[in-house]
Amino acid sequence: MSTAGKVIKCKAAVLWELNKPFSIEEVEVAPPKAQEVRIKILATGICRSDDHGISGALVTPLPVILGHEAAGIVESVGEGVTSVQPGDKVIPLFAPQCGECSSCINSKGNLCCKSNFGAPSGLMADGTTRFTCKGKVIHHFLGTSTFTEYTVVHETAMAKIPACCGPFWHPPGPVKD
Repeated sequence: MSTAGKVIKCKAAVLWELNKPFSIEEVEVAPPKAQEVRIKILATGICRSDDHGISGALVTPLPVILGHEAAGIVESVGEGVTSVQPGDKVIPLFAPQCGECSSCINSKGNLCCKSNFGAPSGLMADGTTRFTCKGKVIHHFLGTSTFTEYTVVHETAMAKIPACCGPFWHPPGPVKD
C-alpha cells in the first residue's frame, strides 16, 4: 500500500523542553509539498549540534525533532522534484545547495544563501511544518529533523547516493546477491 500523498504516523524523539530528556512520541508527518521530499530514515547519528539544541545554545523553537546526520530512502516526492524518485538512497543536508545563489555558484562557498541556518525558524520554506503531535505543531531542526522514522526536506537539502556506491550499503533486511 503506497503512502505517497498521505499523512504517515511514525515514532520520533521530540524535545518538548530545554534540558529535558527526549520523549518518544507518535507523530504525524505530512506528505511533501512542491520541491520537497519525504524520506524514510534508516540510520541517524547524534552530534554536538543536537546537544546545543537540547541546551538552548543553538536557538530553535520548541517543541522540535532534532537530528541532522542520517541516511535514508526516498518514500515520496512533491510536485516538481526531478533530482530523486521513490526508492533512491539519500543523505539529508542541513546546508542545502540550491545551485543558484552566490555561495552555491562560488567554488569556495559552501553555505547556501537560501539556508535558514543563521535565523532558524523551525519551519519549511513556506512557513509551515510537516510534523504534528498530540494536535501540536512540531518544529523542524536545521531543515532535516532526522530523529524520526520519516522526515520531509526541501529537494536541495539532500544528496542522492549514486548507484555506483555499490552493494555495500543496504537497507535493513536480507542482503540480495
